[in-house]
Amino acid sequence: MGQLLAEVWNIVVKILDLQPSKWQDASDIFAQVDEYVVNMFTEPISLQKVCSRFNVSQPHLSKLFKKHKNTTFNDYLTMLRIEQAKTIIKENPTMKLKDVAQMIGYSDALYFSKVFRVHVGCSPSQYGR
Repeated sequence: MGQLLAEVWNIVVKILDLQPSKWQDASDIFAQVDEYVVNMFTEPISLQKVCSRFNVSQPHLSKLFKKHKNTTFNDYLTMLRIEQAKTIIKENPTMKLKDVAQMIGYSDALYFSKVFRVHVGCSPSQYGR
């Protein structure tokens, strides 16, 4: 009986280890999510992919972004990308727009240019001057 109980306990521990988001504090989860987004924003990531990676629901993660960053996931991701783009443009004013766009996670240079203009108030080429 003791052996069986030990085996059951090992299974329970393994299950809990596989699904840490169900047992962690929301702030701990968000800290991990934030670190992941900051490290991966140059890749094609989405709210759905992040939720899947951390085993949390989209509504829950959306609430966490509102609570901890006072913004949405998409706006936060865009802010990270635009800030990085501004740095790249300042440091490399002759770099092609399509290369800057790809470096920060946008596959479409025209879309990147539109987003940049909305958030910065000028085009990427004007910003570099």
